[in-house]
Amino acid sequence: MVQKGRQRQQRRRRDEEIVEQKKNRKQEEEEELCKAMEASLSEGWLLLLHLLERRQEVLRLASEFYCRAQEVVQDSKTFFTD
Repeated sequence: MVQKGRQRQQRRRRDEEIVEQKKNRKQEEEEELCKAMEASLSEGWLLLLHLLERRQEVLRLASEFYCRAQEVVQDSKTFFTD
């Protein structure tokens, strides 16, 4: 009887250790996943910011071109009407 009780306790301890190891492993995997997600999101945001900055430059150049084109049209109207 005493021996069976000890065996049950040993099995229970082993089971608890296995559960604890699984919890630790899962926590480590989740931490690794979070780090990978953080790196991926950081890279994505940097790329997005870069693309938005380039888009802003293209829009600025297009606006500048449009303004100059309007000036040329106005100048040509003045030249031909005088």
